[in-house]
Amino acid sequence: MGLLQKLSANGPALQEKKLEAQVIKDTDIYQKKSKTVGLLRKSMNLSTDGRLDFFDFIKNNSILFAQVLTKINNIYISEFSAGLDGQTICNSISTADFWHGIIPLKGKAYTFNQKDNSLNSFYQFFSNSLKDKIDSITVVRCRDDKIILFCNCKKLSEEINDVSCKLASREINCKGNKYQLDFTQAITSFILSKKLSEYEDALFTALSNALFYRLSRSFEDAALVSRISPALFTLACIEKEDIPFELLLSHLKLDCSYILDSNSQSLILKEA
Repeated sequence: MGLLQKLSANGPALQEKKLEAQVIKDTDIYQKKSKTVGLLRKSMNLSTDGRLDFFDFIKNNSILFAQVLTKINNIYISEFSAGLDGQTICNSISTADFWHGIIPLKGKAYTFNQKDNSLNSFYQFFSNSLKDKIDSITVVRCRDDKIILFCNCKKLSEEINDVSCKLASREINCKGNKYQLDFTQAITSFILSKKLSEYEDALFTALSNALFYRLSRSFEDAALVSRISPALFTLACIEKEDIPFELLLSHLKLDCSYILDSNSQSLILKEA
């Protein structure tokens, strides 16, 4: 599949597929031999000290919506996310009192469901377009107070103490065309449009991380995406394609509007 075909296939509605998270079974696993426990930890992408690899876990378990919140001055805000639109990332701004009250124990996974109405308190954190796609959320507070939130993940069987969020930037060494993508103005404009300049630095980080993850996934096989700085990326075509510059720019703006709304029009694309 070519570069534009890959992007078009994903499109702004990359996450609009039916949500079917793979269940991590919670049976009598703790009564089995340590070897079996080790296999469970491996399947959950957990190290022996309970550290979860966030991006590997959501990939291996087909989780479409997830995020990691970090605490800044008694306020929680998104830092890393997968599948969430920009409005939901902005809606993550919340108080530590709320989270510490509803998930008091660190390391324990708390699940809130639509069926028993325990999910109602969390709808405020999602955009209108995502609310109907959420049946349950599983939330864990780590030792360093980071909060992991998985949507439609049926059960977590192991205690999670820490989370690792590695967005690897792959080395680009191919013969295809290369482009430089600058989202600085687009992200800044989006934050200002939401009247959230007070949290600009943290939201800039969260939105740029979300864009990098989305582009890396959109172009997974057709191109390589590398990060130069928080909002500056390099896109290199694996296959040598004659793609009209304006057509590529149009497709990129459309795809990234899922996160930045109309502010994606401020994306600057240059040949590298």
